[in-house]
Amino acid sequence: MAGSIDSRTRNEIVVDQSVEDQVVRAVRARTESHVAWSLSDTALPDEVVELIDKVLAAVADGAEVRVGRLPEVITTTTAAQILGISRPTLMRKLKEGELASHKVGTHTRLHTADVQDFKQRMHQRRIQAAKELMELEEELNEPL
Repeated sequence: MAGSIDSRTRNEIVVDQSVEDQVVRAVRARTESHVAWSLSDTALPDEVVELIDKVLAAVADGAEVRVGRLPEVITTTTAAQILGISRPTLMRKLKEGELASHKVGTHTRLHTADVQDFKQRMHQRRIQAAKELMELEEELNEPL
């Protein structure tokens, strides 16, 4: 049974599972064998190949993937969604100075790069806290 690709709009392409599986296998084979990717005789940067591999792996695992870009300046609602926190929690972090923001009229806006940096810092803090918790657990479980 042949797979199908449905171009619903100029910006939306939907593929069925068999096409996804074929593409994922092809991408993984190329990246595992370190074969250079090219597009119209132009080699793709490693970062692009890595992104394609991650997207296709997520799709193969059944996840919904959306690829897009964010504007340079975003709203507090969008920032909260990116960070995976509530908007009131974000506003508290802004008030406490944990994250930079600026006003556009009466509205609070954030730079996308600042939000991404803050997200990375949050992730690193969680990793550090988990390490400390594991060390404490090991310390408490040591025989006296």
